[in-house]
Amino acid sequence: MDRRDYPFHPFHFRGKVLYRKTLTYSGVGAELIKNRLEPEDKPNLVLIHGLGNSWSFWLESSKLYEQAFNIYVFNLPWNCNYSCSFKSLKEVIDWLSVIFQLAQIENPVVLAHSYGASLMLNLVLQAQPGIVSKQILCSIFWPPRYTDQIWRFRREHFIKNFGNFICTGVVASMGYKETDNEIVGNVCDKVLLKIDKGIVLGYWDLLFNSCSPRIKTTELKIPTLLINGSKDSVVPVCDSAMLSCQIKDAEYICLDNVDHFPMVERKEIFYDNICRFCLGKVSS
Repeated sequence: MDRRDYPFHPFHFRGKVLYRKTLTYSGVGAELIKNRLEPEDKPNLVLIHGLGNSWSFWLESSKLYEQAFNIYVFNLPWNCNYSCSFKSLKEVIDWLSVIFQLAQIENPVVLAHSYGASLMLNLVLQAQPGIVSKQILCSIFWPPRYTDQIWRFRREHFIKNFGNFICTGVVASMGYKETDNEIVGNVCDKVLLKIDKGIVLGYWDLLFNSCSPRIKTTELKIPTLLINGSKDSVVPVCDSAMLSCQIKDAEYICLDNVDHFPMVERKEIFYDNICRFCLGKVSS
């Protein structure tokens, strides 16, 4: 494993200076982006995107978060700009574990969304202790009690709604207060041209045809907050609610009238809950 400390390089994105470097293990790379070259005396918050999204999805929300945290964002292979190089969930988790070690982020608090949240939960349950200090799992895919028939149904549902699912996140990240049908249609067409559906489903199958339903969530020993929206059109609300009952001392929050992207749909309320969970106080 290459542990050389490669430097961060500045780059401009939407009028802001950020810093990035590439971490590689087993031939698969991940970009690590941070908001400050030198971290301040604040907790380190690591943002993990979902399937089909990228690190830039977090950019608008991170403007709030950097008031209280040093921000690190991973751009991970399941952004679907690259073919799926993994053959099993274990390979993904082993790779992600090494990437976290290479990142050398001190006592990170992880905020992960959707598919990324599922992989992070697998990671903290299977990796060495201390890889993260706390975790916030937003709109997580996690139905551990379901049968193979339910898994197949979920996959078909995902295929059917793939365009709207990806598009809703893109539109939300662009800052629209309301999603106009024409905007949704235009964005959806552009997104689908760039993302290979086969790659998306490859990552889907890695997670849902593997061992995640048999993971013992009762063995989780780090503070955990689960957040989702009451009108999540991608993940049933019961998934997070059931999971919160299986994790000792987990906290569960369901935001009213919110879909799959609470960090952009109710970003101030979402941020207040992060601050309360991580810092013991709401934002000032």
